Amino acid sequence: MSPANAQQAQHLHRLPPGDRLKHAGAGQRHWYEFLAGQIAGTVLDVGSGTGYGLDILRRGPGVTSVMGIDIAPVSLRVSPCTVDDIASDGYDWAIALDVIEHAEDDRAFLSSLLRIARKGVAITTPNYLISRCANPYHLREYTPDELSALLDSMDYRTWSSNAALAISPHATLQAASAEANFCVVINAG
Repeated sequence: MSPANAQQAQHLHRLPPGDRLKHAGAGQRHWYEFLAGQIAGTVLDVGSGTGYGLDILRRGPGVTSVMGIDIAPVSLRVSPCTVDDIASDGYDWAIALDVIEHAEDDRAFLSSLLRIARKGVAITTPNYLISRCANPYHLREYTPDELSALLDSMDYRTWSSNAALAISPHATLQAASAEANFCVVINAG
């Protein structure tokens, strides 16, 4: 089980929009840029917040269209809905950058992302080994080994992590132990 927040986690989506905007930095820009160069087709960005990553994804050479959703968006560029509102196989890729740590049911969230995606899913999450779930808005955080175990328990064995998409997932996640944030890509096809 992933390390839970030692305190009662606060729900970021319940904050007023102005307060949410204070928490909506561009901390995932490098992951958006990386993924834009790796994925192709239609992309759904789950938990888009302000939508700053949408333009980065659109610049990807193989990306044909991008839509952003958020349970409580702080931009008119992002649709106010959840993954449950999206049709099965509706997009080639579903990405959720630093969202899973906010999901009440992480297994259901991952299953929904895979239901939506025809080709693959990409998620990023803070590394508990570095951050220790100090963020009051995170319900839980994962070590690389714990996220690996979660994916294996759900029978998603075709996946890889961080910048080298073709290498062994377990070896990469062990290397990710020193990273503050890591990315996992799951092949849905």
